[in-house]
Amino acid sequence: MHKEKGFFGYLIQDEPSMSDIRKRQKDISAMRHIDSTHVFYINLLPYYYPDRLVEMIHTNSYEEYLQAASATMCQQISFDYYPILKKGMRSTWYHNLEMVRRESLSSGKPFWGFVCSVPHGDYPTPSLATLRLQVYSNLAYGAQAIQYFTYWTPPREAENLNYHDGPISADGEKTPTYTLVQQMNKELRSISRLFYGARILSVNHFGTLSEGTTRLNTIPVNLSFLKIVGPKGAIISQLQKDGHHYLAIVNKNYEKRMKVQIRTKSNIPRYVSKQLQEQPMKTTYYVEPGDILLFKLK
Repeated sequence: MHKEKGFFGYLIQDEPSMSDIRKRQKDISAMRHIDSTHVFYINLLPYYYPDRLVEMIHTNSYEEYLQAASATMCQQISFDYYPILKKGMRSTWYHNLEMVRRESLSSGKPFWGFVCSVPHGDYPTPSLATLRLQVYSNLAYGAQAIQYFTYWTPPREAENLNYHDGPISADGEKTPTYTLVQQMNKELRSISRLFYGARILSVNHFGTLSEGTTRLNTIPVNLSFLKIVGPKGAIISQLQKDGHHYLAIVNKNYEKRMKVQIRTKSNIPRYVSKQLQEQPMKTTYYVEPGDILLFKLK
């Protein structure tokens, strides 16, 4: 087994079917007897097409698929879902996140999310807003790691998908996407200190609801008023970290900014910047496309 410095773990299989997962469990079990230190990694198929589950994953239940994966000796639940197409958003993204979050809570295993950073096929060239929406939605649901597909651009002819303009070109040069991902990662390095190891108390949606999601019906603690004005609405995530209660609001629109009106019951709540600096509350905030807004409520 590999023991070189910097070696992280073993990629067992990408996007397996249900039957593949059962086979890989035997492989992982055998490998664990030789190396019990490093990570074993399986990355799951997304919930793109509910009517094609039997064809794609060999079961009619995505929840059963997640349960099979979390029952392996892998230390995490990893899945890829690329929600933004040239024609708009996929409709099942938040449902996928809901199911993965539930399985993560049930199994006690953290989940890892993905961001699409290379244009190909029906996937557009990334913008800072599309990167933010993917990163911050995953964090709001409790993701403990963010993965990119992919930093290095695959050959243009690979899978006949016309890959181009990933952060690093096929020739090894930095592209304009590199600068966007660099900025995204700068934000992520700072804000991840709040989300890493946090307990996600609840995830609700404000405004437009998609299948599998629930509307925010109860105003968060220490607030007297919360109103969100935006064409797509928002994710409302409440989390606990180091004994404090936080509120995260993600703009689900990657094209237009969103207005948030908020009033508190006391002087306890504080606005929290992406650098995790606390500031006095205002009554109105504007959230850029795909961006996140943070408050410490108590």
